[in-house]
Amino acid sequence: MGIGDSSNRSTSDNQSSDLIDLVKDFQQNFSSGFQKVLDEILFEGGYDPTINEEDRVEFVFTEIEQSAKIARENHELQKFLMNVQSLDEARRNMGYEPTTDFSNYYANLFSTSSSAEGTVKNNAQPENQHGTTDTPASKENVANKSILNAKTPLTEANLTNNPQAVILPSDNELDYDLDGSVKAAWEQTIKLYNEHSNQSLFILNALLTQTLPDSLFENEVQKANFTLLIAKQAHPIIDSFGVKSNRLYQYDKSILGSYHVFNESLEKEELNVKR
Repeated sequence: MGIGDSSNRSTSDNQSSDLIDLVKDFQQNFSSGFQKVLDEILFEGGYDPTINEEDRVEFVFTEIEQSAKIARENHELQKFLMNVQSLDEARRNMGYEPTTDFSNYYANLFSTSSSAEGTVKNNAQPENQHGTTDTPASKENVANKSILNAKTPLTEANLTNNPQAVILPSDNELDYDLDGSVKAAWEQTIKLYNEHSNQSLFILNALLTQTLPDSLFENEVQKANFTLLIAKQAHPIIDSFGVKSNRLYQYDKSILGSYHVFNESLEKEELNVKR
């Protein structure tokens, strides 16, 4: 093996590993030699470290390779979790004394039964911005919900045997894919905004107004308020990180969520928007 005339991360890691091996070799030789001195002192004091384990005294260096120590402790913990060894064996292999007093441990100091129950429930049925439903809402259900939010007049032709609104392929105003419409509008907006020379909040709002379908709203006032809301949310991100930022990944999903909240707020009359 020769010594190269250049260095990189790989060579520096190898050199660091070689240095650690040399230091550990020196530590092992030193501790084995010093161990004989300790044994002689113990023999003079009336102890017998060769027969009685309780009389044994060892000279041990602290671990100098922290990454190896972390990996070893994680391995011991994994063996305990997989029922391969007991807690006392795991603590002993990690350099700790076995213990039976767990009163000062985190689980007893800060954990409660209610928080543990909530953790189990959240792991079994996690909750996100869509609630705790077992399956995500289908596109048809989302579209039907938007129809009901818009208070579309129901006629006999729009009803089934069950009291719910349905999407009729013959109705041009209702036959649209809500997810696809929002996604296409947002992608077109970003494309036009990136090509525009004057990139500002006003331009972003104007492009959103141009690309979002009018059928999503009852009137122009509602559309104007919604597009301005989305523009104020998206423009700081675009202005700081650019239109290709990872922060805008699947941003159409965020717009779709805001659209549902906007409609719900209109139904509850929480927004002062002209109906």
